[in-house]
Formats: sequence, structure tokens, C-alpha cells
Amino acid sequence: MYFWLERYLRARQVEALRDAPRSGRPPAAARITAELIFQELSCPPSDWGYSTHTWTVAMLAAHLERRYGCAIHPDEVFARITQQFLAVPAASS
Repeated sequence: MYFWLERYLRARQVEALRDAPRSGRPPAAARITAELIFQELSCPPSDWGYSTHTWTVAMLAAHLERRYGCAIHPDEVFARITQQFLAVPAASS
């Protein structure tokens, strides 16, 4: 707030209040989209040589990392799956 006010007082123009562009944190595993995750979920892990028929989030994250060469944390996989379900509009009655 202090620097924002200082910029305005120096310039006396509204444009001085605008935020400067920031590089920010790069998106985590941008190549691994929710659609790609659901595509991988369409086959059981046993089809990929795993000794189980049920995906866990941690196993899916490790699988995605190996398959696509892009590190993704299990929490991020879970968040993308959850966001996809929340984006679906409720059926009207």
C-alpha cells in the first residue's frame, strides 16, 4: 500500500496505480490438463503394468510424470480433478 500511494503521489496520475506486470510462479505442469488426466483415468492402472486395478492420486501423479516428462504433485492432480467436477453445471429440475 505504501509503495502504491508513493507512486501515485509522485506521478499524480491514475495510471501510476496500475500494477506492474509480474513474472509470478509458472503454472505447475501446464502440459498436464484436466482432460489429459481424465484420459489417463479411462484405463485402469493394470493396463499400464501396475499391479492394481484402482488409481490412487499419488500413483496417478507419478504415472503422469513418467509418461509426459513433467513433474506434477499429487495435490495438483487432485485439484485439477476437483475443479473439473465443480465446473460442471448442476442439472436443472
